[in-house]
Amino acid sequence: MQSVYPTLRRRSHPVPNGRPWFKFWVADWCRETRFFSAEECGYLIRMQVEAWQSDPPGTLPADPDQLWRFAGAKSRKRFEALSKRVMQSFVLNDERYISKQLAPLYAEIEAIGCERRIAGTLGAKKRWQTHSKRMASLISSPLQTNGDTDRAPLSTVPSSRIRTRCDSERHSITRVPDFSTT
Repeated sequence: MQSVYPTLRRRSHPVPNGRPWFKFWVADWCRETRFFSAEECGYLIRMQVEAWQSDPPGTLPADPDQLWRFAGAKSRKRFEALSKRVMQSFVLNDERYISKQLAPLYAEIEAIGCERRIAGTLGAKKRWQTHSKRMASLISSPLQTNGDTDRAPLSTVPSSRIRTRCDSERHSITRVPDFSTT
């Protein structure tokens, strides 16, 4: 018997930020687009998808020639006529439009992921490292680090210290303006 639910397929090509999805709050969308036309709603969702996949995530270039194409508009003139309300979801900052919803969301997701990576590493060390011996390594490689030996056991690391480590990791978390006051 065949399932009535469609099978989910993974994308064949990766998304630049490594996150092929983003949270979508229906209540926020309805509140934000309540008085939008169908065309304006289409512009906004297409621009949010493009912003999510851009580098840095949650931003779009401030180039008007690219914006109307990202929005899927028929022409630049048509987009400019309808873009006033759509562009209120973005803030111009340093030659890029920053999404008020997506940039903070990406920073939050990265911070949580960073904390979980560090906590997992520290938990594994606490569980598997005994009597000051390093964790075993199956493959000996000059690039292999055998873990970070300068970190304290998980029980002695406060969460604020984990957050500080996250900020200094190879993938730094993008700092975004606080939009809660606007």
